[in-house]
Amino acid sequence: MRRRLGTLALLLLAASSLPISGCAWRNREHTPLFNASEKYLVPKSQPARAISYPVTVPVSLAAVTLDLLLIHPLMELPKAYDDTKDALWDLHWGDWKGSAFTASTTLLPRVALTPVVFAGDWLGRSIVGSDGPGRHTPAKADGPRDEAASRLRALEAKKDRTGFLAAADNLCPAVPDLQACRKAEGLRMLDARQFDRLAEMRLAWKDIAWRDDDVSILAAALRNGDGAERASVLAYMGGWQFPPALIATSPALLDAVGGLTVGADKALALQTVQLLAQCPPSDDVTSVLSGLASGADPVLAYHASKALKRPPKR
Repeated sequence: MRRRLGTLALLLLAASSLPISGCAWRNREHTPLFNASEKYLVPKSQPARAISYPVTVPVSLAAVTLDLLLIHPLMELPKAYDDTKDALWDLHWGDWKGSAFTASTTLLPRVALTPVVFAGDWLGRSIVGSDGPGRHTPAKADGPRDEAASRLRALEAKKDRTGFLAAADNLCPAVPDLQACRKAEGLRMLDARQFDRLAEMRLAWKDIAWRDDDVSILAAALRNGDGAERASVLAYMGGWQFPPALIATSPALLDAVGGLTVGADKALALQTVQLLAQCPPSDDVTSVLSGLASGADPVLAYHASKALKRPPKR
């Protein structure tokens, strides 16, 4: 009993001297230095415990002061970052058409709000504590949504594509806006060669390409697809979600892309030149563009020459 009263007295003394710390001091998870000082410096039994107070009280006060003014606020920085990212940057739009327009038009406001939201969240967590006043246990998971996200993240980390898609079939109907569910939908679109829908999904290539031969799906569509399919593949590859460096580093894909510059479909050929212009410089890309720049088609020659002279956009 005396030990508990002594511990409570130390906490109350520290908290009374730190009004800005609010409720954070009530949670022992926020005071690691104080916990260590109590464990290793304060004797377990009387009268040694009472005799140690002239030393342990100032040390414990300094420890809890550092905890609440430095250690705990530093511990809350990653959580405030996650909150800000979730509130302003992890936007779940599903299949809304025009989502890219929405993202671009809200970019500046989100950039302006980021430091405000981050600072407010961090200050609130530093004062109140990440679990709210007087709570000593972490908040419970948000039911099916958090369970689904956790399970899908684990399968994604293992690169278990079959298991990931099977789990998504079971879990995603209840939480269709989950980012992992959008990835699962994108994987199915890639496998089904639904490139027009894939472009509308605005999913980054890294989110849907898990296998070494995923790039061969694009190459096969460019070689064997009809005009509409080839155009949709080029549109997807020309978007922000596709890394143009992959074209330069994949001989099969570059060969398939370069093959579209030969033939009667000038619209596809021009779209291909515009795509190659975004690639980082490489001997193979330069060779394809140089051949077009010296070719007989004046339109393609003009655009290929411009592509050779300007740096890549991405």
